[in-house]
Amino acid sequence: IHAAQRTELAALNALALDIDTRVPVPPQDHPAAIPVLVFNPHPRRFRGHVELETNLDDRPLFAYQNRPGKVPLQVRGPDRSALPFQEVETEHRSFPHLPWRKRVVVPADLPPLGWAVFDLAWVEGSRSPAVRAS
Repeated sequence: IHAAQRTELAALNALALDIDTRVPVPPQDHPAAIPVLVFNPHPRRFRGHVELETNLDDRPLFAYQNRPGKVPLQVRGPDRSALPFQEVETEHRSFPHLPWRKRVVVPADLPPLGWAVFDLAWVEGSRSPAVRAS
């Protein structure tokens, strides 16, 4: 490995140690939320919408077989509060009738050359918060 690659890897690992990706402890036999790091590589603030896509569980959600649009989701932002979101079609084509993966669009406010951690989870009984008109 080249010295520059070693330096870059060390810097990324040091940065990763400072990022809090903890999620709430789920109920028994229920998957945990998945943390998603969103990085802003620009030297200016980013305020807009981002897409998050991840697995909800390592197992298909058999309780929602043939009803993938009915899976109750929750997206939390960097301050750990629930965010409004819009569910969009996933890019995968495996088991379209048996949900296991979701993709959402959420509002994001990222600092220049910074990041924010969001999490996406299957949470029974949850609903997307109401969106305020601006």
